[in-house]
Amino acid sequence: MFEQFTRDRILVYLKKNKDYGDSFVSSINSLGETAGLVRILDKVNRLKSLMGSENEVSESLEDTVLDLFNYVAMFKCAIEGNNSLNNILDETMLLAENYRCFAQLVNELFGDKEELKFNEEECKQVNELLWGYIVSLA
Repeated sequence: MFEQFTRDRILVYLKKNKDYGDSFVSSINSLGETAGLVRILDKVNRLKSLMGSENEVSESLEDTVLDLFNYVAMFKCAIEGNNSLNNILDETMLLAENYRCFAQLVNELFGDKEELKFNEEECKQVNELLWGYIVSLA
């Protein structure tokens, strides 16, 4: 189950890098860690907006959570200076196995900026969405 999830995330990573280039890591290399955090914050804000909305939008909650998941894995690899595919695979697997605290891990990236973080209910929703997707692969 986690292996399938990891493979799916890596395939998305490879496809998007093919389509767009490695813009995430390039941004971090050019502008520093803040560039990666801004991309992650964009996904967090989109997710919060989707969770509080009845409106139909083109991107689903699940899509946004999965994109956020990939951004966090790529960010962790970029700041550790190891963007190899094997390292991203390892990081993705580690994050998948620790899905229960994924939203809390995202919160840790924002340090003391409480206004950027998921609240307790949002953390629960994000973790449940992620788990729901992982279980659907079984």
